[in-house]
Amino acid sequence: MQQSPTSSKNIMVKEKQHNKRQDRVRVYRNLNKKCLSVQSWVAGKGWRVTDHVQHIFLDNASFKVSEAGRRRVLEQKRKNVHAFIIGDRVDQPKKTPTKKVRYNPYVSHSFFFEASPARYPVKVTSAEITPNMIKVSPLFA
Repeated sequence: MQQSPTSSKNIMVKEKQHNKRQDRVRVYRNLNKKCLSVQSWVAGKGWRVTDHVQHIFLDNASFKVSEAGRRRVLEQKRKNVHAFIIGDRVDQPKKTPTKKVRYNPYVSHSFFFEASPARYPVKVTSAEITPNMIKVSPLFA
């Protein structure tokens, strides 16, 4: 008896991709609850808030700012959720985060290094996030 092209091997690959996707989270600062909101991917529904924390570590993190959301902030002078840090949630980071990063829609279109505002982190090895601070270990030396 031959196995069809949609064999158990293909199903296992799909399950691994799905599990890997569940380890990825999006984090944003929740101004109303004075904490961090953590979103996870829910199949068929998209990103959903699954946790509220005061402290979180992410590995393989990247920064995402919705330009349309930023424009709304600038036009309405009212804050909205439009900037996220996306990464793999971990208990301990690969590398100790040391460089501070900030985001201010009135100052920049992206997250930026506090010490050198003209430099923008796109992807970092590790990130430590609290409601008042973001520290990263950049990919560059």
